[in-house]
Amino acid sequence: MRLDAPPLWLAGYPVNVTFESFDSYPAPRHQCRIEASAAAATATPWNMTLLSTTIESVKGNLGATLLNVKSVFAVQPVKEMTGSSVHCEVIPSTGIRIKFQEPWLFQIPTVTDPCINSIAFSSNANSNYLEAGQIEQVQVTSHRCETSGWPVSHRCWLTVGSDAELKLKKISQTGFSSVHQLKLTKSMTNSDWQVRCQVNQSMQHQYPDVYSRKSDQPKVFFRGRTNLEGFDVETNKLLSINISVSEAWPPISSIVCQLFYFTKGQLEEVRVSRYILYTLCECVCVSAYITSTSARL
Repeated sequence: MRLDAPPLWLAGYPVNVTFESFDSYPAPRHQCRIEASAAAATATPWNMTLLSTTIESVKGNLGATLLNVKSVFAVQPVKEMTGSSVHCEVIPSTGIRIKFQEPWLFQIPTVTDPCINSIAFSSNANSNYLEAGQIEQVQVTSHRCETSGWPVSHRCWLTVGSDAELKLKKISQTGFSSVHQLKLTKSMTNSDWQVRCQVNQSMQHQYPDVYSRKSDQPKVFFRGRTNLEGFDVETNKLLSINISVSEAWPPISSIVCQLFYFTKGQLEEVRVSRYILYTLCECVCVSAYITSTSARL
């Protein structure tokens, strides 16, 4: 007979216990239970639920058909189970019980608190927009399980719309916290993106995926493409400049133009005019009177 159970038990996360018996006939029945420790003797009895039983036929040394039986039981750990034991029995069809004794008896380890996992960004989601092309840092932290003695590992991906996921580069991990690099792209300007991370605890437990919250994600802007056209003019004549902006996000709501000119070798700045540039990126005419041939826009 053989009894297998994972070494990591997390409060609230189901644990599967596998009990097997070999080379028997006819097929026996398996029964498992938890026997409370002295410290938890007054606790409510804990039930183990039979999930599945499989039977495999094998040939014995003399050619007889024998049966291997495998049963899987589930239990919902609570912290009070620490130090208690899992006991399993084989009940042959003859009705005679054979108790599954040590050294195969499994003693339940310390039942620890599970990790609470979160994703944060280095920038403040309520701050100004970040420009496409910048590198943002994504921090993944596993809380409440720091004293468990079971380290964690983090992996993260970027999802943009229906596009394939892009794995983020991990640049550091200290204890139960890690930092990953996220390059902001033009495709992220519509906010239809998320960061997805996986948290694995000592290769024993895979937590449900954790996703970044839309309200915490930085806003991404794209400068767009600007086209500026000017015309040669004479002194004391009206200067007309045509400006067109395309692909900017968020849409441009206004534009400020300035006239720069040199006076005695120093560059000075004079605010010329401010015009509304429509969100449809139509051309806008900005006018200024030129008073010096050394001026430039």
